[in-house]
Amino acid sequence: SPEGTTISRVDPDGHVAKFASMPDSIYRVRIGPDDRLYAATKSGIVSWSTGGAAASDKKDVAASFSAEDFVITQKGVIYLLDGGGVIKMIDTSRHAPAAGPFPEFASGGEIGMPSGLALSPDQSMLVVSAEHSRYSWSFQLAPDGKLENGEPFYRLEMPGSPDTGAETEAEGAIEVNDDE
Repeated sequence: SPEGTTISRVDPDGHVAKFASMPDSIYRVRIGPDDRLYAATKSGIVSWSTGGAAASDKKDVAASFSAEDFVITQKGVIYLLDGGGVIKMIDTSRHAPAAGPFPEFASGGEIGMPSGLALSPDQSMLVVSAEHSRYSWSFQLAPDGKLENGEPFYRLEMPGSPDTGAETEAEGAIEVNDDE
């Protein structure tokens, strides 16, 4: 909308209140290990403190690109999927906003067009779903954060257009979804 995007907070009693606003669209939100709320927008990733009733202490985590999807490890490393299907890594333990260049991994090729990211429950693997593909790929996360040993691991049997996103459920299952 012309006013931007609003993130709302629901309290335990079910009351909804405005938490944060952004001037541009928000594609995905995540809670980081530091209890900050992270949001991917068309201009980068931002975060806010979640300690109060409204967002405070806004920080630009990474700017100058569109982040379609992202995940955050317990160590504070962000793996993001940019608008061109390139997977990038950002270490949020740095004290200055990350402006790049970022290490890039697994762009297109055999994977096709990456469209979603999820972490395994133990955070040793990154799952990459791809549009128009019958497979989601699995990569090992090396100690230095690099992606290793990628392979088409999850075979999908879905009618219509295959996966466009991935999530890790509370029980640890990887869920792959489509636009329908």
